[in-house]
Parts: sequence; C-alpha cells; structure tokens
Amino acid sequence: MKKVHCSKLRQAQLCPGSLLAQDGLPEQSNPEAAAGTRFHEAMAKGDPAGLDERLTTLYHEFKAKELQIGDTGGATVTRIETKHENEYLVGTPDKVVMDTRDGVFHIYDWKSGFAEQPSAEQNMQLRGYAYLMFREQAATEVFVNLFSAEGTKPVYSTARYSLHNLALAGIQCREIVRKANAPDAPRIPSDEACQWCRARGNPTRCPESCKEIKALAKTSKHPATLRKPTKAMAKRIEKLYLAGKEGEKSWAKFKAYLREVLKEHPDSIPGLTLKPGRMDRKLTDPEAVYNIGLHEWFEREGFLECVTISLPKLKMVARKHTGKKLDIQIEERLAAEGCLDVKQGEPSIREEK
Repeated sequence: MKKVHCSKLRQAQLCPGSLLAQDGLPEQSNPEAAAGTRFHEAMAKGDPAGLDERLTTLYHEFKAKELQIGDTGGATVTRIETKHENEYLVGTPDKVVMDTRDGVFHIYDWKSGFAEQPSAEQNMQLRGYAYLMFREQAATEVFVNLFSAEGTKPVYSTARYSLHNLALAGIQCREIVRKANAPDAPRIPSDEACQWCRARGNPTRCPESCKEIKALAKTSKHPATLRKPTKAMAKRIEKLYLAGKEGEKSWAKFKAYLREVLKEHPDSIPGLTLKPGRMDRKLTDPEAVYNIGLHEWFEREGFLECVTISLPKLKMVARKHTGKKLDIQIEERLAAEGCLDVKQGEPSIREEK
C-alpha cells in the first residue's frame, strides 16, 4: 500500500486516482514553492535573513502569534521531531511542541502563499498530522494551529482534537488512503484537486485532466477569448499553461518509448506502425558543387539562386578568417547595401521568475 502524505490527503479525498497517477513523476518546481521553502527554513531557524520584504513582515507576524499562543503561564514545552509516518500516512508538520504539564500537543502549520486555506478545523493536512501524533506519540489531546498569509492580512485558526476526535480522524484518513490505493481508483479532475497534481495534463497518466485543455484549445481563436481575462480566469489559464507544458514533456517521452517498442516488436500494438523517417541529403563539398554546376548546369546567376547564406555562419567564418569579431560591422555593411532583411517574429510565452 502506498502511503499518502498529509499535504495530499485533501487531493486524494477529492480525486482518489491522483495517488497512483502521480506515482514516479518528478516534483514540480515554481517560484511560489521556492519562496515557501525559504520561508519555512527561516521560521524553523528563527532567522529571516534572505527573505523579501513581504515574507520578512509575515515572518515577524507569525512569530508574534506563536508567542501569543504558546504563553501558557510559564509552562515548559518539548519540541517533537517533525517527520512522522505509519502504515497509511507520512507527514512533516512545520512545528510540534508538547506542554510538559498536561501532555497536550500543539501543531503549527505555516502557509506563506496567497491561496485561501480551509480553517484548521476543516483542514485535512492538519487532521492527518493530529492523527499521527495520536498513533506515534500516544497523544490524547491535540491543538492544530493554521497560520495563513492569504490576502493582505494573515488569517489564523485553531482546532482542538479530543481523544474521540483523533480516533474519528484515523478512520477517515485510513478510508481515504484505502480508496486511493485501489487499482481502479477514479480520477476526478477539479480546480482544487488538480492545483498541485503532477499528473495534470499528462495524457498517459490522467487523460481526464486533458479534456479541459482540449476544450480551451477548441475556443482559442474565438474573439471572446481575446478580451482581458479576469483575475480568476488568468489564474486558471496559468494553471492550464503549466499543465500543458508538463503534458508536452510526457507526450514526447511516451512517443519515444512507443517508437522503441515498435522497432523491436512491429506488430505488438494494433492500429499502430512505424512510417519511414525522412531521408536527409546533405551536400558535403561546396567547391565541387560550384565547379560542377558552372560547367554543366547553369551560369553564376543560376548558382546564386541555390545558395542560402546564414548570417550567424557568415559572422563565424569572418571571425575565423580575420581573427576579429565583426558582428556589428557586418550587419551595418549588409544593411547599407540593402541585402539584410530584418523581421520581428511572433512573441513567445515566457514564465516570469
């Protein structure tokens, strides 16, 4: 049975098939995730050095709130090792402490991104952490504290798990993991389930998620899509773009694999076969071609019609023969003679760092 990380419990609950669909796929990196990693490291070390202005402000606000929650009348606390797992779950809470007077556990989770988070009471990630404390540390009472940046002002929420609540949390978590491990677990795409799913847009792992991208592609030339997107639509388009990129990579890898299979076993896949590759012919001796052409086929003007000169190659050869970098001079001279045509190509999409 594959374990589910507590941070993926909600995803597995909404889309059980996402667990197996993502199995073996690499983690996706993005600027927001990288900033979140730096913020968590700073919170753990107690040092905001290296954070930008927004995250530095958030760091001090979160630390002040921690002190406020932890002020329990002079009680001592014990810091608990944060990585935990059992046969169903694995999780790494941001911070876990235990009040040595009564054995009550306090779990902290820091969210530095702008995404809206469910409250601590409804948060499946925190529910998984609480259950792991029950199983591994024999906790009978756990408080989970969610610190979320969200909009312009941080949002804080706390929930208490009694012994009864912890037992119920275990039942729910085990059921989610059991359903996610079923070979025929359904894949049910949605904005929330697909948000951080590595299989989204992958035609071999999750073809269901590709339908949304195909639907968008069909309407890509519709005049209505040329209007400025709303904030919600812009966020959705960004997700589809990133999912499409991952899908292209996966599709390229799948086609390469399929090509090798058909080379070894041509009749193994009904309806598919290999067509011959393109035959490339390359002239290897330009001087011989020039001499033959002038003597047998055409005059000098005819030969020039066959010639295509690459500007980068021209610059490289000029540098080789003169020992000087003449890029600017070459372009200026060619432009002055009217033999340099400059055209601006269509812009390409680039992700902001």
